[in-house]
Amino acid sequence: KMVNDKLQHDFQFQINQDTWNSCIRNLNFQFVRKEKSVIDASGESIKLTETFANHLDHPIFKNHLKDSTEYSIDTFSKKRKSADFQNGFVLYEKYSRKDVCRILNWDLNEEATVYGYKLIKGTCPIFVNYHKEENIASSTKFPEKFLSNSQFLWYSKPNRKLSNSTLSEIKNNSKNIRLPLFMKKSNGEGSDFYYMGDVQPKVESFEETTIENDKGADVPVVKVVLELITPVENAIFDYITHEETHHSNASEVETQFDQKKETKI
Repeated sequence: KMVNDKLQHDFQFQINQDTWNSCIRNLNFQFVRKEKSVIDASGESIKLTETFANHLDHPIFKNHLKDSTEYSIDTFSKKRKSADFQNGFVLYEKYSRKDVCRILNWDLNEEATVYGYKLIKGTCPIFVNYHKEENIASSTKFPEKFLSNSQFLWYSKPNRKLSNSTLSEIKNNSKNIRLPLFMKKSNGEGSDFYYMGDVQPKVESFEETTIENDKGADVPVVKVVLELITPVENAIFDYITHEETHHSNASEVETQFDQKKETKI
């Protein structure tokens, strides 16, 4: 309660128990499967472990930690004031798969197993590489595309039908599942994805179809139209959908959004 009282006072923001537990796991490196004793939250109060407290006796380490903490607080404070801040993510900012797993309060970093999408703890992030390379498997060259600024045609992983447990859950329980959409123009942009906003599937659009694999055989997939809760802004929409990759365009898009955010903060 004391923590939430301070968060409310300083940032007009509170965290739930799941986020609180996630913070503890991250501080103790459990999220990245390298558990270390940094804080002890086993009782009613939180305290530094003796091992970690001893490190604070070193001035250089203490100053670096203090500087990093103050920078993080300042950055979060500015993002919280942005109209584009949406429950942990900022529209059109870039995130790695690891970032997404952490922000969604997953117990462990699942970046190596997320691929196109993964459903954990009532959240299912969707990652899309908009312009597919020619050298990838035919069964993953989905004809995914924006139908408009507010609709995206999405395909499941290959060899999936409507009976698949994840797809069935998304279709039948979508109102209780968070579906954030992350996208990059092509693999040439690197490993990070733009957060495009949260989506909701059009239930009536779920359809079983097929896609041809490298051997010319048809494999089952499911396609569905995703509705973006916040329509995509024209600058990022045009940049991602345009087929040619121009690094200058990428810089211009990022500069535009940086300037826009600064004016809102």
